[in-house]
Amino acid sequence: MITMDYKRDNAEFGSFIRKLRLARGWTLLDCANRVGISTNYVSQLERGVRDPTESLIVKFATEYKIDEGILFRKASMISPDVRNVILRNDSLQKALSYIHKNNLSQKKEREIMDRLFQDIAEFLNINVDDILNEDYLIIDD
Repeated sequence: MITMDYKRDNAEFGSFIRKLRLARGWTLLDCANRVGISTNYVSQLERGVRDPTESLIVKFATEYKIDEGILFRKASMISPDVRNVILRNDSLQKALSYIHKNNLSQKKEREIMDRLFQDIAEFLNINVDDILNEDYLIIDD
């Protein structure tokens, strides 16, 4: 497992899943029953008191019909699928390490990311905003 050198702030994840729950008109009990955990646990997650596990994030994504990548990012975590792409690609790991080791300014890092997004969008023949906009990943019932 990849470890991080910073403390995760689960407030964003918690407030996001609370917003999703309320938008669906679910009580804490409804959510707890759907996800398979206690109401106390749901409440603690929503308040940012507890860290979600990878499997729990996947369960929430399934129940809320939302792309799990959104929830992993909200929890300051890398989804297993993305982590696997990184782990099986030595060149990508080296490029990310290079960016990290060279302590690039935020401006330079942003320029690199913007070029990467542009290249991906051009390759996939899509608009660059489609890569960065997560709204389309939320599935309405």
